[in-house]
Parts: sequence; structure tokens; C-alpha cells
Amino acid sequence: MDCPHVSNICFASINATTEFYKEECYYCFDNQDSPAGVDLCLSCLFLGCKPDSTQDDQKACHSLMHLDKNPGHHLTLNIRRTKVSPPSGRHIENQPPSPKMTKLAIPGEESEEEKYQIHYQPHCLTCNKDLSPENNPKLADIIRNIESASSALHKSNVQAWEETRTSCEHVLCAEQFPDLKPVSNEVKCEGCDLKNNLWLCFTCGALGCGRRQYDGSGGNGHGLAHFQNTGHKVSVKLGTITPEGDADVYCYGCDDERVDPELKEHLSKLGIHIHDQVKTEKSVTELQIEHNLLFDFNMTTEDGKQLTPLGGPGLTGLKNLGNSCYMASVVQALFVLPSFKERYLASADLHHLMCQENPLDCFHCQASKLAYGLYSGRYSQVQDEHQDGIPPTMFKRLVGKGHHEFSTMQQQDAFEYAGHLLNVMERYEKASGLSPSMANFQFKQEHRLECQGCSRARYSSDTTHTLSLPVPEAQSVSLEDCFAKFFEPELVEGYNCPQCKVSTVAVKTTRFLTYPKVLILNLRQFALVNWVPTKLEIPVAMPSSGDLKPLLEKYRAPQRADGELLLPDQPEGHPQEINQDLVNQMMSMGLSQAQCQRALRATGGSDVDAAVSWVFEHMDDPDVEELPASSSGPDPESIAMLVSMGFSETHAAQALRSTDSNMERAVEWIFSHPEGSTSDQPPSADAGVEDLSASYILKAFVSHKGTSTHCGHYVAHVNVPDQPAWVLFNDNKVAAQPEPPVENAYLYFFQRQDAM
Repeated sequence: MDCPHVSNICFASINATTEFYKEECYYCFDNQDSPAGVDLCLSCLFLGCKPDSTQDDQKACHSLMHLDKNPGHHLTLNIRRTKVSPPSGRHIENQPPSPKMTKLAIPGEESEEEKYQIHYQPHCLTCNKDLSPENNPKLADIIRNIESASSALHKSNVQAWEETRTSCEHVLCAEQFPDLKPVSNEVKCEGCDLKNNLWLCFTCGALGCGRRQYDGSGGNGHGLAHFQNTGHKVSVKLGTITPEGDADVYCYGCDDERVDPELKEHLSKLGIHIHDQVKTEKSVTELQIEHNLLFDFNMTTEDGKQLTPLGGPGLTGLKNLGNSCYMASVVQALFVLPSFKERYLASADLHHLMCQENPLDCFHCQASKLAYGLYSGRYSQVQDEHQDGIPPTMFKRLVGKGHHEFSTMQQQDAFEYAGHLLNVMERYEKASGLSPSMANFQFKQEHRLECQGCSRARYSSDTTHTLSLPVPEAQSVSLEDCFAKFFEPELVEGYNCPQCKVSTVAVKTTRFLTYPKVLILNLRQFALVNWVPTKLEIPVAMPSSGDLKPLLEKYRAPQRADGELLLPDQPEGHPQEINQDLVNQMMSMGLSQAQCQRALRATGGSDVDAAVSWVFEHMDDPDVEELPASSSGPDPESIAMLVSMGFSETHAAQALRSTDSNMERAVEWIFSHPEGSTSDQPPSADAGVEDLSASYILKAFVSHKGTSTHCGHYVAHVNVPDQPAWVLFNDNKVAAQPEPPVENAYLYFFQRQDAM
């Protein structure tokens, strides 16, 4: 007798726009490649793991947990994938044409369909019985729809890639010479003998090789030289053109990859007919992914010996999703901290059982899933000196959702991602009524501004969760040198003193008011060389004792002198003064007025070098060309909108002034600056701790290899408990490294010993 639940089940509706996952459990990293596969709920399309007799741990079965939370969801479709033996020969006479080529594929490479077979089996969880769809048309229909539908994972990945590429005016208005000579079959660079990685100029049809990469690959840069000599801005990479109209199009004027909606017409004038093309070379994106995936990053000791691979609880690697090493390195560094482990690991099963949100959109669900994946040891068994690791796909999607950089598949800055991740976590915890984990990272800085004319001073403070230090350009640099440069007094020329009523000079000093339990320290290893952002590669010696406490104590804010005279308050809404001479100086470098004003306001208003660096770091921000808010103060409607979210009017106005009235950034600012953090009065100790009785030790650090924060590769070194040596996390490669390159790190995580 068939299952009684089949006839009265309410099946989920599936159409071309329905997005659902078919690969991996929502609550853990069991997937369709696991021996038992995964169960897709046929009522709501929830994807959960099922019991696996090959595992002897007590891991929860999340498909049964889902049934407990949703009593009517009896039926599932078990999805299991197995590898198939490769055919003895790849060439078959008169074989049908291949389906439309996907991204990250070239002819001759084995497809996913050729490597795996997917098994679908309907099942009733309540009856614990496999089902046959033969006698139930509705069951058969939904199974067919599920088999043919694209996974949400595939859709989101494609969208993330495509969102990074747009067109531009240079491509849309590309000039092409009349009577262009068609491209010949025997092609080579016009400046050298290279015959691959060739770029074809849209304007004149010249062929030039690609740029030389920092590892020596790529080409000799004759394509770029052609642009510099002629001003012809747009080129297409030969070998990447497909019959579907895809190709690598590059605009040298924008210095970025672009999409050409008129590619077919532009190429036809060069004698190239799209329908005849076959892709023979990997695109720039594919090469970048391949480089990051294969990057070895010192997986050997100095004497050439291979590092010892590791696996087990707390030693689980993260698969590279394509330019995701910036995220993986930050996650490994943060999740070794007790505050993360205690919050998101111990309560994982209880939260999954009680949570009423969609687990794909719940930060706690995805953070708990990640914590379990990293600490269970279930996914990190070492076989043949290698572990598969876990793919943080759902976590990356959720944390990057709606962000113009972290939602893409491009390489990003690890320091910026760490700050964004902490802000996302704080928003969730505040909305959920949880004690904020951010409190472990927060500390207060005091800023003292003294007018040199009247000797009066103004005090302000702000709360932050990271400290970014400049690196002096010298042969021998210590961390103490970086602290000294950051905390040195700053002259503020052209200060409009409210007491003196004239433009004068002021001195600004910054000191610690409180100290965090965990200090995230960034060393700014990038500088402008001929106005091009360049990595300095300057080793920075850590304190010989290994303790950060003496440096932090040295820059503690002193007690205020009795009877000290303070500067009068500025009127409400008074904007930060922007020195027009500095604006003019920056504009002479080719920057726009909006970029100059926004950068000066963001960096304190007195340091041209810092402001120019800020422009280059934020060149891709969507609002970088918008002028800062006017002196009339924040827009009342924007204040009202923030007040409606539960924030006070004063706090809302302060956030809008600090972010040039950008609503999205204002909300971020509010969460990272608790109310009342800026005043002329001593701050309360609600962020960080005031004493320095405990020592600080280095718990983890993130290193970078490459010429820019937006290319190259990131790895993490972590001081894992109970391990005799530092542990290197290079995506899914995990190994012991007794002597890690501490002096070359980009991001450090120091922890107070009393917080461990």
C-alpha cells in the first residue's frame, strides 16, 4: 500500500522564477555528495540533511527537525550525487552540438554532467518509506520541475558575476575606422611574437598582448601601450568570443572590464562573425579564479619541506568560491575567538529548532552553520594530504546581500570585509535582543583639538572597532613606529576658531580612552607612487615580548587639567570646514571637486596624501561623485526616517552629518557609534575596558600576496588552542607552520588574556 500522505500533501509551486537550493543542507554542510544525500521538502523546498549511518557522531538530522517544526511537511525528494567513470574516449563521430556554454568553461573540459550522476528519490519522512511517482501525476510533475529547474546557487553565482560588469560611454560610442582590415587566421602581437592573450583594438584593429602580471605571466603589455600611444580605448580578447555573444571586452579609458551590447556589429566590421567563433582561451575572470584557486602561498618551509597538513575540529578549511579568499581568511581569524565560538556554536541546534525565520536570511542560522562546520571536524578529514573543506556559500550570500562590493564575485579588501561583517552581526544581534558581540571589539578614542591662538581646547570621542595604522616608508619598521606615526600631533591649518573669531592653527591629538577585549589592527601597506596605489611590502617587527599592552598604555588619554578652558560649542548643524586650498591642490591632480571634498571630510580635512589615498580606495563607491551635504545640516525627512527606526533625533542627525547624509551609511554609522559617543564630556565606559591589567597576545593574522587589496590572495594564520604550532589556513588547505610570517601581515587580531 502506498503512503497515505501523498494524496493530501500540498506541493510547493515551482516555475521559471522560483529560487531554491538543491546542493547543501541549510543548517549544516552535508550535501548531495554525502553518502545519504540531502532531502528537499516538497511542501516548502527547505533543504535538510538526513541520517547517515557512516557517521558515529550525534549530529542532528535537519530534515527531521524541519518536520518537527512543520508537522504537515511529510514528503521529501532525496537528492544524491555520485561520480561516474570517465569514458575511454572523448571524441564521438557525429555527436550532437554541445549545449550553450556556461561561464568558466572552454571546449574540451569535462562538464559537471559528465563527471556526476544525480539520483532523485521521493520519500515520506513520517512513514520512513520510499515512494514511486508512477501512480501520482502531481508527485511526478513536481519531481520533473525540480530536476529541470536551475538551483538558486547557480542563479546567484551567475548574477554575482554579471553584476560586476557593465557598459560605459567609451564602449557604447566606440569609434571604428572605415575599411578595417579583417583579422587574419595567423594572429600575433604587433609588438612581439606572442600568439596568445591577444587584445584586438575596436578602433583600428591593432593586436597587442596583455599586461605582465606580478608573477611574470600575462604578456608584455603591448595592448596597453597601444592605448597610451593612440588613445583607442576599447579592445576585445581574442579566443574568448563565443557564438552566444560573450567575450572579454576591456575599456582602457575606464581601466575595467565592460559589456558591449553591440559586440556582434562591432566585430563584424573587423571581419569576425560571432556565429563562427569557438572559445579557445580562458577569460580574465577565469584566469583570476584559477590563479587564486591554485595559489600555493608558502605551503613549504624555508628549506623547501612541505608543511604538515592538518584536519579535525577547529582545523577545517573553507573552499574558494572564486575570489573569496578575503572572506575565508577573516572568517578563520574571527571564529577562533571565544566570543564567536560561544555565541554561535553552543546554541546552534537550539536556535535552528526555535528559529521562525527563513534560515537563508537569518544571520544566526548561517553563523551557527559555519561554526559547526569549522569545529565539528566532520568535514575536514585529511586524505592524501588534502581536505575538501566546506563552501561558505550561504554565509557569503547573506553577509554580502545588498552590498555593492561584497555581493559580487570580485576580490575585495579583507579589512573592509571584517568591518562590514561585524556591522552585519551587530545589526542582527541588536534586532534579536542579544547581548552584542561587537562589545568585544569596541573601544573609545579621545580627540583633543587645541587652538594655538587662545590655548582653549575641545574634546570629542568616538567608538570604533578597528585601528588602522600607517606604515612609515623605511628599511626597518616596528609596530611602535606605526603607533607613533598614527598618534603624532596633527597641525590643522586654517582652523576657524570660535573663540578667536579668526583663521588660525590648531593641534589635534588622539588617544585611547578605553581598550577592547579584541583589537583588530590594520597596517596600511599601500601608498601612492606617481598617483598609482602601490603595495609597499615593508616588514613590520612585532614587540619582542609579544605583548601589545605597553604600546596601548603609552597612548592612553591623560587626565584633564583642573580649570582647563574649553572652546565654545559650534552651532548645531555646523559642518566640518573644508579648506578650499587643499581642494584646489587635489583638483590639480585630475580629481573632481566632489571627490576632493568628500575625501577631505572623511580623513580629517588637513592631509592631502590621506585624502588622495581615500579617493583611490573608494573610487568604486556609488556616491563618491556626490558633493557632501550642505551647511544647512541634515535633511529633516532623512532624520524623520531614522527616528521612525527607533533612533533618537540627535543620534540620527549626528549620523547623517558624519556620512554626508547617505542613509545606508548613516544606519551603519549608528550601529558602530552608540548614542552619546561624541561629546565634550568624559564618555561612559560602555565600550571597551578602562584598565590594562591584562596582557594582549596575537591570536590570528591575515596576510596578503599581490599588488593590490583587490587582487592577489589572502590567507590566515591562527593560534589554534591545543596546537603546538601556528596553523595556516589557505582556503581549504590547512597546515602547521611553526614560523609564520608575522612581520608581513595586513590584519592582526590581538586578544586580552582575561577574555580568552
